[in-house]
Amino acid sequence: MLLTLVALALRIVQGCLFASLLMTWFHADPKHPAVEAVRAIAEPFIALARPIARKLPVPLEWTATTIAYLSIDILRRLIGG
Repeated sequence: MLLTLVALALRIVQGCLFASLLMTWFHADPKHPAVEAVRAIAEPFIALARPIARKLPVPLEWTATTIAYLSIDILRRLIGG
């Protein structure tokens, strides 16, 4: 039961990471409450991936978000969610 809840939480974080990436492409209003909520959830995970992404010769935000998304996906699959 606990692992199912953790897997669900990780899915929600993945959704927020994807939404955050889309918001940067479409220049969403940063003052909108939904945008603030998504970024508040996604930003800590993106911040963890930035040091790795800085070492790669590609756009930083896209790379950091992708690294965070894939890391969470691997973790979610390892726990069986």
